Amino acid sequence: MTKVHPMSNVRIIEKEVFTRLHQHVRSHNESQTKLRHHIRLGSLLTLEAILVQYIKRFREATYLPEFADSDILPSYYTNRRRLADLTKCCPKTIFNHINLLVDAGLVAKVWHGRQHDFELWINPWIILADYYDKPTICNLSAQIPPPFTPNMRQSLPLKSSYDTSESHNSSKGGVESGENLGVPRLSELLPHFQLAVLNTSDTEDTLERRDAPPTGLPETSEGGQGARPGENSGTNSTDQNKAGERLKGRLGIDDKAGQPATGATEGLRPPQPVAAPFQSSLRDFYKELVVAFWDQVQPQLWPDDLIGDRHSNQILNILWRDVFGSFASDPTEKAATELYLTRLKQIEKALAHARRHRWTSFMPPKLYFSLEHYKAQKQSGQKGSFWFTYEWLQDDVQKQQRLDKDRILEKALYSFIHEKAPRGLKDGRQMGRIELYHYWRNRLHKLSDQSLVDRFDASVAAAMPGRPTTTQFPKQPLNQR
Repeated sequence: MTKVHPMSNVRIIEKEVFTRLHQHVRSHNESQTKLRHHIRLGSLLTLEAILVQYIKRFREATYLPEFADSDILPSYYTNRRRLADLTKCCPKTIFNHINLLVDAGLVAKVWHGRQHDFELWINPWIILADYYDKPTICNLSAQIPPPFTPNMRQSLPLKSSYDTSESHNSSKGGVESGENLGVPRLSELLPHFQLAVLNTSDTEDTLERRDAPPTGLPETSEGGQGARPGENSGTNSTDQNKAGERLKGRLGIDDKAGQPATGATEGLRPPQPVAAPFQSSLRDFYKELVVAFWDQVQPQLWPDDLIGDRHSNQILNILWRDVFGSFASDPTEKAATELYLTRLKQIEKALAHARRHRWTSFMPPKLYFSLEHYKAQKQSGQKGSFWFTYEWLQDDVQKQQRLDKDRILEKALYSFIHEKAPRGLKDGRQMGRIELYHYWRNRLHKLSDQSLVDRFDASVAAAMPGRPTTTQFPKQPLNQR
């Protein structure tokens, strides 16, 4: 029986997820009478690679406003070539691995574009075992279980085999239509499962200037005071669907069939404009991001403050102008969504900093998000503005880049000293020490960090006493033995 839980209690622990997965795979293999139905190491590695990416997409979906009022379960879009690069095997082997995992009830799939791209769902029991029933383990030689478990009461995508998929694709130019898909809905899995709080009202559809805020924000209203989104703020104002309905339309979701638009991209499906009136509603999408950001931040930073409508309009105006920069850097929905996720990461940094220093409260929202106040604080040496989190986020990125470069340098030195050729060479040949030196030096040089190349040369000279120095290695093309 599927249990109901609030989103705030959802926590994914990778160690528990993989332990649960390995125990289930072991039980599955013990129940099979034929060896071909065993989930061997190759299939398990493929599943683990998919699971790592799916957990990442699932966490991103908790912040995306596109899924606020939608009950579509997030999916992972990829293709056989990308998975083959992750698992170091051929695309045909990936095809066989996924079919076996589908038969075992661990993965659900939908192929797109003559099976080159596909959409995957991981059985939610693997990620959140406390809220779902364990998949049924049965002997695949006797019967093939349905994807996941039947008692979940969920509408899963069809388990399309090679023949049925080709038969669907042959009449549609290689792309399946939404009518043939069955996407799982969150309302059927978790009735109260909410991803991001997006609670806006009806807004105007007519927006005149690109660099001005939408009509519901303060700068476009009479007297500079504006109206809360949902109020009638001018002429030519028409009743629109609510934010969730607009997002469903932009994503191409049919309420009756519950199917997303086709066409696969890697990771979560970005919102795509479809038929009117959503083709020219990019600024409406920006407005929804701003309102969703404020609805997410206000309960966390100012939970006890009573903020009126006029004050909220002023805050939305500052968020539009300063925090999101009027979305002028890259006017696309994908770039706007990435910027939205970056700002939420900054909020997480701010909360962590406040807990670490035992702050009792934050400064007022209009000062906290204002760029002018941040510049004044920076001159005075204070650190209470939202914009200091951007510097902390950049420091984390630079730190991770340094760790990655150090990891590559250690790998290069180990390969050179022990004369072990790197994995993934097309011809599988062995490489001598001179070839390894030039191979790794060229790879480090592509990282555009001369200090990393100098460290490699110094380490090679120190590790090989009595040998020719690094500058005396003869230069030769990498394709020569």
